[in-house]
Amino acid sequence: MRFCSLLLTLWLLFPTAYAATLSLDPCWQLLAIEPTVAGTGNPITLTPGEHHLLVRYEETLPARVNGDNDETLHSSPQLITLTVANEALQLAAPNLSANSQKQQFATMPKVVVKDTSGRDYPVSQREIKVDGFQLGVNYQQLLAAQLATSKPAAVATGVATAVVSQPAPNASMPVEDSQLQQLFLQATPEQRKRFISWAVQQF
Repeated sequence: MRFCSLLLTLWLLFPTAYAATLSLDPCWQLLAIEPTVAGTGNPITLTPGEHHLLVRYEETLPARVNGDNDETLHSSPQLITLTVANEALQLAAPNLSANSQKQQFATMPKVVVKDTSGRDYPVSQREIKVDGFQLGVNYQQLLAAQLATSKPAAVATGVATAVVSQPAPNASMPVEDSQLQQLFLQATPEQRKRFISWAVQQF
């Protein structure tokens, strides 16, 4: 209880400093997210922990000749799961130039999330088949149903591997919440980041 109350206090004191952001390239459409977040802007602000998103690849191909209609490509909804701390991430666009490449990608999209250094960020991905016309589908309900019937496997984050060598705190040592909060406030930004990263993995 003390540990949980400490995390709650930290998030109340620093609501944005210890949250991640996820920017979506225009070719990716956000359909639903769990847990839900306030607002629908881009980037999305994600609290530390595990998040599930339904996204869809969408691309418009210009008409080849005058008078023809543009072709809009849609992929099936993709359920992605990622665990974040306070990173700035981007759901990147595929590097495709030819229309045939985009058409092929729409049939079997590959989700790639990058960090600020351009490295791939670990995520899990699963295609969700939707029968019939997708217009009018309640994607938030679809996501909830998918999570209820088949919970995706947990994903280890790069942050977790970065702190795996750190010694775990002694759980038997009685420390008051106020003391922990004081130690946190006295810590350097890098020490705070390491603590938050470790704390997220305890849930």
